[in-house]
Amino acid sequence: MRSEEGRDEESIDSMYSLHEQLPPVQKGQWARYFPFGFWYEWRHLAMLAIPIMLTSMSNYAIVPVSLFFLGRMGKTELAAGGLAISIFHVAGLSIIFGLFTASETLFSQNKVYPPLLASIIGNCVNAGAHYLFSFYSDFGFV
Repeated sequence: MRSEEGRDEESIDSMYSLHEQLPPVQKGQWARYFPFGFWYEWRHLAMLAIPIMLTSMSNYAIVPVSLFFLGRMGKTELAAGGLAISIFHVAGLSIIFGLFTASETLFSQNKVYPPLLASIIGNCVNAGAHYLFSFYSDFGFV
């Protein structure tokens, strides 16, 4: 009986310590529209979400800024830059994101050997990138 009473006292103490960690009860007009601890949780989620939002916005802003500067150089440069960016997004990013989503599904199901599949995909992407950079761009050696 003592052990059961001790457990009850421990659970009561843990409930009191949990109650001390909770945010204060909201009072006023908005308390009936928002549940208990809404603004407390919203503030903490906003602290996590704001850096992610800024990162996404800065990644998105790269293309318009690049096109703006190309437009200042001339019409031909703007057309070439727009064409290059559209080809990169259609041919490059869509294939990469497609491979990532397919591999994510396969890896989470664990129906294939993930290290083997990852190495095959990595080697194919690496070989393709080296082929493109070597033969079809000014960065290559040929």
